[in-house]
Amino acid sequence: MGPNTSAPNKQHLVHSHAHEEDIPGTVNLNAAEGDDTGYGQALFPVPAEDPNDPLQWSNFKKTMILIICSFYSFLANAALIGPSPYIDLWAKEFDISPTKASELISYPNLAFGFGSLVFVPLYLKIGRRPVMLISLTVFCAGIIGASQCTTYGGLMATRVIHGFGSSVCEALPVQLVNDIFFLHERGERIGYYTGYALAVPFTSSSDKLAAYYTKRNNGIREAEMRLGVMLPASTYSVAVCFPTWQSSSFYTIICASILPEPPQKKRDLLIGPAGIILYGIVAEKGLHWVLYFVGGGLSYFAAYFYFSFTLAYAVDSYHSNTSEMLIAMNLGKQ
Repeated sequence: MGPNTSAPNKQHLVHSHAHEEDIPGTVNLNAAEGDDTGYGQALFPVPAEDPNDPLQWSNFKKTMILIICSFYSFLANAALIGPSPYIDLWAKEFDISPTKASELISYPNLAFGFGSLVFVPLYLKIGRRPVMLISLTVFCAGIIGASQCTTYGGLMATRVIHGFGSSVCEALPVQLVNDIFFLHERGERIGYYTGYALAVPFTSSSDKLAAYYTKRNNGIREAEMRLGVMLPASTYSVAVCFPTWQSSSFYTIICASILPEPPQKKRDLLIGPAGIILYGIVAEKGLHWVLYFVGGGLSYFAAYFYFSFTLAYAVDSYHSNTSEMLIAMNLGKQ
């Protein structure tokens, strides 16, 4: 739910009297008369009375900026780990062992993680836009160089360069969400960045849940209020996914491997672990290849909620220290 607007031909500057409480991540969202609201609560962070404040930009403009940055993140991650299936080909091409060839994936990943130690403080110093342009330039130079390499050493160098150059691509979209969107939009917008097609209908679920608990808490928002959405999202049983296991031979193979008892007695299985178990059983028993996608889909569906909404929780909790949190996140992922 976006802020109210009054004049169709003139930009409406939103107003709010929300304020942060003493405990980090706790915000008073009680709306005063004349305040613009989201889910019936005052907007936070409080925007300046200036149309150039990013919080005052139109929803379309802000969304397009986020989509562009998220697309760059997709390209950078695809270039980083996408060539993993080529390890055997590299081993043959360069006459090296597969273990040695795998370093063409691992070392660029390290550069990707540690690059945030340079680029995140840099965008705090000189601004987001210059750092984004520098990052894109270094990334493109590394990718173009890698396409022309004929030696192992040359390919390693160029891949490390593009991995290092693109390291900020994980931090910028989250930083943008913190900078240009309001508190009641964070879960949904971070969901756009982490994007998983099957989970798109659930992107705003954590924001709505947090708004519900905020209303019950007399207008006081606490960062952890959004985390409850992960419980129902992750506690569907495999039986929900395969309800016809007794009547369909296709599903009987799956559920007989995972569910030795009737599904009604196994409702405590989690989607993520169930997906991983299914994937392993399919590999072990040599079942139909489509089931690999089913297992992976279950696993990634659950991971979407954990990654998106814990990230939103971290931004809520460390609103004034988002940059430092993003450095730690990038390093931890590597």
